[in-house]
Amino acid sequence: MSCDVEPAASYYEWYHNTSLISSSKVYAITFAETRHSGDYWCSTNTGGRSEKIKLSVSNGPVILQAPLHVYEGDDVSLRCHSPQGRSARQTTFYRNNQTIQTSATDPDVAEGQIYRIRSARVGNSGLYQCQTYLRKSAAFRLDVSDKLFSKPDITAIPYSNITAAGTTITLVCNTNLSPLRMKTELQFAFYRDGQEVKNFSLSNEFEVRSAQVEDSGNYSCKVRTSIKSVSKMSEYFFIQVQEPNITAIPYSNTTTDGNNMTLVCNTNLSPLRMKTELQFAFYRNGQKVRNFSPSNKYEVQSAQLEDSGNYYFCEVRNANNSVKKRSEKLYIQVQGECAIVRILGSLREIKPKTYTDIMYRRQELQFAFYRDGRVIQNFNLSNQYELWSSQLENSGNYYCKIRTISQWCKQRE
Repeated sequence: MSCDVEPAASYYEWYHNTSLISSSKVYAITFAETRHSGDYWCSTNTGGRSEKIKLSVSNGPVILQAPLHVYEGDDVSLRCHSPQGRSARQTTFYRNNQTIQTSATDPDVAEGQIYRIRSARVGNSGLYQCQTYLRKSAAFRLDVSDKLFSKPDITAIPYSNITAAGTTITLVCNTNLSPLRMKTELQFAFYRDGQEVKNFSLSNEFEVRSAQVEDSGNYSCKVRTSIKSVSKMSEYFFIQVQEPNITAIPYSNTTTDGNNMTLVCNTNLSPLRMKTELQFAFYRNGQKVRNFSPSNKYEVQSAQLEDSGNYYFCEVRNANNSVKKRSEKLYIQVQGECAIVRILGSLREIKPKTYTDIMYRRQELQFAFYRDGRVIQNFNLSNQYELWSSQLENSGNYYCKIRTISQWCKQRE
């Protein structure tokens, strides 16, 4: 038995159960006896300590020989051993007292004395025995471990679920091998929203260079052994890549004519570049209305009805203009006001207040009229409603509404 633990050491100790039995790296039993049965483990002067292994020495006529540690994916051979000169003609193997193999023994290859498990799984665990004409062996508990390596965990560098467009993201797939199988070769693959973005390789990293919005999604990774006998998948790690976005204060794209509106250009810096200086510019209908400056705000002074339908967007760049990003468009709607006329038994023509000529040139308006909350003339292009031979029952509170193609005007009661 060899003490191969990390970190490397210059001094080793071997223990049998709780007794110190050797001070060398390798411990050998030259003539095994039943008294050698028990738990063995080793430690070093650098703090390393092995797991315990159990050794069973039997003097019975039939012995079931099996490996000490079995992991998922291992090929396992259980050998039914008889003393020399007492070979069995037939060997039967049992798991949990149920027959799993009966075969004749070929004295040349002894294949009948071996029960093989291909690519073992946890379900192969159980109490195993073998039997020849001599007798049945002692029972051996075979435990197939699913901990050859741990379930992988996927993380991002920089560690954040939200990152700015243009940032390079490194995804890392972390797992831990069993201390008894540290030399097992593993392979790693990466996925976004279930679609493979990097095939299996020996590298546990995947780099998303200059990430864009379309790189957003749920990322996961899979780890497998090089012989593909065991594989495990991580949980999802969500990454959102953000472009700059433009919003309005008050938080609405609708305002009343004459009011001020503040537009804000929002973006997120990479956590590793928080001191990067950014500059912001604003555009209306594709024309720049404010040059690049450190302020991410732009104020629309005294918005007019003719501004309805205009769209704004912003651009963000770094100080040396090597990286530039543009937001989506934000459409602005400006609402007007309607006139009110109270009629008390006389003929009156109702007209909304006059809007600027530029408003009529740029947009088509529609008008509707109401009396005491009821529609008396539906929306149409006429801005007039006439009462012919008005009667007393025509008395009431009249008002009108004006709308563009997509918006109502402000109603004043």
